[in-house]
Amino acid sequence: MTEPDGSRFQLFETVHESVLDNSVSVLVNERQWTEVEFFNENDNGFYYTIDYDENYKAIIRFADDIRGRIPAFGAQIVIRYRYGGGERGLVDAGYMSQVINVTSSTVPGAIPVTMTNYTNSEGGEGAESIEAIKHKLPLWVKAQDRCVTGGDYAVMSEMFSTSYNGRIGKALAVLRHSGCAGNIIDVYVLQLDANDKLKTARTILKQGLAEHLDSKKMLTDYVCIKDAGQVFQNISVNVAVKRFNAQHQKNVHDIVQERVAEFFALERWSIGQPLMKTDFVRYISNMPEISTVTVEFASNTQNLTGDNDSVAVDFWKIIRPGNVNINVELVD
Repeated sequence: MTEPDGSRFQLFETVHESVLDNSVSVLVNERQWTEVEFFNENDNGFYYTIDYDENYKAIIRFADDIRGRIPAFGAQIVIRYRYGGGERGLVDAGYMSQVINVTSSTVPGAIPVTMTNYTNSEGGEGAESIEAIKHKLPLWVKAQDRCVTGGDYAVMSEMFSTSYNGRIGKALAVLRHSGCAGNIIDVYVLQLDANDKLKTARTILKQGLAEHLDSKKMLTDYVCIKDAGQVFQNISVNVAVKRFNAQHQKNVHDIVQERVAEFFALERWSIGQPLMKTDFVRYISNMPEISTVTVEFASNTQNLTGDNDSVAVDFWKIIRPGNVNINVELVD
């Protein structure tokens, strides 16, 4: 609750960060005002606009008594909103526990009912990184907000997110080429969790994606949403460092560990993409302290094919790092 001073274009900021979209309502002297995208010179109504800062605090702006009313000096302004979305909104089972009294026409008096959450919450996520946006933006511009090619379907799917049910992390669209099934598109997806890891997409998220693609697709296309798979590859990395660089041994280990994580960053990987040893070694070995790097891919029973120089997976699966063992040894 706050009070205005009667000036033009007054700003009021929410106390909390991570304010949820479409959750803000503003009452002035108990009257509900209306949110608009911008003020109109021809309409001096009871309006306000909302902007958000980098931490997603909501900033409520009132007008100037020409393009919208100014709350009167001393008026009572109540701003209601929900916050806590994203990773910070995730809670463990039993976090919420409250007793409320309910009444029934068949039972006299109030009945105490305990309300609690019996499962962990899921679906929360933080904002996309700048790197992820740089990767996706050119693809989104190319798709032009419609689905025609398989690439369009994949891009629009990977852009899809919801306020409460999570977002798609990876997608692959496959067009069938067999007679009457030629207009059917299979879209394989994985959901992104709060720790930027992939997991099987929730049913409600896949339903939302199907509805979203239905509004973007060609009239004659039929879209099937399917679960993509993951293959976790165990890797052994042996790094040789010249003995006169012994003081850098731990530093080399940490840098190699960081480069392995960078190599497997989701922005660099697609569903069905093979793992090539030459690419992996080249990415992690560009350091003057390193003499040689040898890499071994552990055998795996998760439908992997290929040899020790490359790992290939089924077209609907994506390779992710399993256990990565890094050994740095000194050599003469």
